[in-house]
Amino acid sequence: MMLQVTPLNAAHRAAGARMVDFGDWDMPVYYGSQIEEHHAVRNDCGMFDVSHMCVVDLQGTNARAFLRGLLVSGQQAQFLGLILRKKGGVLRARQKIVTDKGQGEITSCTFSPTLQQAIALARLPLGVALGGTVEVDIRAKKLTAVAVNLPFVRHGKILVS
Repeated sequence: MMLQVTPLNAAHRAAGARMVDFGDWDMPVYYGSQIEEHHAVRNDCGMFDVSHMCVVDLQGTNARAFLRGLLVSGQQAQFLGLILRKKGGVLRARQKIVTDKGQGEITSCTFSPTLQQAIALARLPLGVALGGTVEVDIRAKKLTAVAVNLPFVRHGKILVS
């Protein structure tokens, strides 16, 4: 099977990235010395290609309760959560970033490349299924996206409060 590539794939290769199969995507794992990369991100700026990520919007009166049953911690304004198996344990490569955009509307961005796969979120518990709906909208439009990781401290001064 041929790996999928992000729009930034050629730039990664030109920069000397070591590429790996990450969920059927050709993604960079490092660009040489991992120690030098660590220092570069902490002292200057680090950029991460997140073009392979899938965004899922959940809407409806029970969207919040639905996610509460899927994620490790309760729904907050924004948090990093993990999707759990019914009998415990974490589903590998299924981490979620969840943002509450407004009452009854939630955006979830998966760290796993799921646009080419069927997405089954979970079974709804009876209490969640009654008295409300949850609409799932998978944004299949692929966009080039880069996440920037800025250092919090430079030369002993806090940059972000």
